[in-house]
Amino acid sequence: MSDRILLVEDDLKLAEFIATELSLEGYDVTIAANGMDGLRMARDSQPDLLILDWMLPGISGLDLCLRLRKTGIEVPIIMLTAKDEIPDRVAGLNAGAGQLPTANG
Repeated sequence: MSDRILLVEDDLKLAEFIATELSLEGYDVTIAANGMDGLRMARDSQPDLLILDWMLPGISGLDLCLRLRKTGIEVPIIMLTAKDEIPDRVAGLNAGAGQLPTANG
């Protein structure tokens, strides 16, 4: 069984490119095109990895990350963004991106 990745990205061409590349490496990739669908799909499917775009319609990737962490979903999250300022990076880390699940989780 391959690892399951949920990719939340509103740019369809970019999402398809990323999904294709990951699929070629053996990953099972599902795409959500907005934050609300991403939240629902993450809760329902319990992926092994979540890749979020920061800028999404509905709720942002940052808000999605915060909501997932508050619900206790322990999944590694990678945040994609063009934001490169230190406060933005810190906000992403504080929201739970880049953190691995705990040994107890």
